[in-house]
Amino acid sequence: MELTFKFFDEIHWSVYGTICVLIPLILLIIAKQPLNSTNLIFISLIGMMKGDIMSRIIFTGFLNLLVYKSTVNWIIQSIIYIISTIVTYYIPYDISNLVLKDNLRIFIFKITVFIWIFYILYLIWKKK
Repeated sequence: MELTFKFFDEIHWSVYGTICVLIPLILLIIAKQPLNSTNLIFISLIGMMKGDIMSRIIFTGFLNLLVYKSTVNWIIQSIIYIISTIVTYYIPYDISNLVLKDNLRIFIFKITVFIWIFYILYLIWKKK
């Protein structure tokens, strides 16, 4: 099994990864789970994954164990992460072309990624 993480190496993959992050983000919001730095980093990693479906599922399972907490929220989040890993595997790579059709969409995408990264950093800083 082989799994890699890709992001910021090319615009197509960055857009694709960001679109893949939307799936777990939406599921976390629907399930009323906290959007803390741990969850946002976790779903960012899901969006960056490249590999076959079993590698993704197994690695996500190990990541779930890494952040283990004996709570109902942990169980819900773990299920969301596994479901998201499966769903994002089936998102076609060509979907990134929807964003890359014009410069305005590319600009909005870059601003979104910038805000996302700084929001995570803000949450981490705020914890201290």
